[in-house]
Amino acid sequence: MIAVSKVAKRFGGLAVLGDVSFSVAAGEIVGLIGPNGAGKSTLFNILCGIIRADDGEITFEGRRIERLQPHRICQLGLTKTSQIVRVFAGMSVLENALVGALLHARTVSQARVEGRAALQRVGLAGSEERLASDLALVDRMRLELARALCTRPRLLLIDELMAGLNASEVGTMLDLLRALRDEGITLIVIEHNMGALMRLCDRVLALDAGSIVAEGTPEAVSRDPRVVESYLGEKFARALNS
Repeated sequence: MIAVSKVAKRFGGLAVLGDVSFSVAAGEIVGLIGPNGAGKSTLFNILCGIIRADDGEITFEGRRIERLQPHRICQLGLTKTSQIVRVFAGMSVLENALVGALLHARTVSQARVEGRAALQRVGLAGSEERLASDLALVDRMRLELARALCTRPRLLLIDELMAGLNASEVGTMLDLLRALRDEGITLIVIEHNMGALMRLCDRVLALDAGSIVAEGTPEAVSRDPRVVESYLGEKFARALNS
């Protein structure tokens, strides 16, 4: 579905990404892990066109996209949620969802129907007329996901959607993400809740200092010495594999 080849990004003299290459097949859930500052969110922003790579190629469903504008990439079916949840605080929950739905919907009425369906999908039915500013953090995260779903993605990039959730809320979110995959949406997920990520993903990519240092099943990556040293730590790796 998506192929990333030798992508690099520098900010001034700082190399944030260097020679990053990987591919994701349709129907996969792929995790992206790494320490803070590894370049994970920068990579997501490059895939979505928010930041332009200095070098490399990105092919989405057979089409080169690394020079396209963000709205064109979103129209093609690739979008993301944000690490820092951003809602239109002065607008209603439904109006926030409409922002995404209007990308494809021909009328506001159609967008309203799609928005309501997405809000129900993420557990926000009944909150349509509330101000987004009144939502608790977990519900703002759900709204962020609903707005992304309204753009009709085929590849959805999830950036730390489970941060701050309790165990029950994490379980609900995992069930939802699995269901989205079953409905035909491919997922790449950044998440620091390693237990949740290991339960969710088919495959994991480990990014460190701007480069992919390990790739494979969650179990294999969690045992990789480079990942243990740079990110997990011995104690956590033993717990994951016990």
